[in-house]
Amino acid sequence: MREHLPQWLEPDEVHELIEAASSERNRLFIEVLWETGARLNEALALTPSDILDHQLRMPSLKQRHRRGGKIVGQQP
Repeated sequence: MREHLPQWLEPDEVHELIEAASSERNRLFIEVLWETGARLNEALALTPSDILDHQLRMPSLKQRHRRGGKIVGQQP
């Protein structure tokens, strides 16, 4: 076991991780985590209905039943 684990990844390391992803699904998952800062469970709970007009609505797990949440992403 390593004595010291890094506290964060540098942007170049994240981009290498994205490029090394074994599938399009995994690449997209890593990008969502990186771009939104979502927790794993928040990203795993996303559905296609959370995407509207090139924006991603990130409901917290507590807000999911109310369809609330923060909007992330950019307008094209």
